[in-house]
Amino acid sequence: MPSDKSSSTDSPFADVRAAFEKLATADKTAFIVEATVGTISSAIEETSQRVTDWFDAMDPEKTNADKNDDEK
Repeated sequence: MPSDKSSSTDSPFADVRAAFEKLATADKTAFIVEATVGTISSAIEETSQRVTDWFDAMDPEKTNADKNDDEK
């Protein structure tokens, strides 16, 4: 993977890119697959939490319970 040395040396990821370029193709592939799976997993967890929060906000029982607590 060619890289522009002038822009990559200024990057905080320059060392990472240089190390990645030295890896064998199989190691590069494994790294990319692991990173992709990890990223997708994190995105699913975040989305699940947001959906849960949304459903909690729409739950009339919780909304009414919160209002009752405020009245006390």
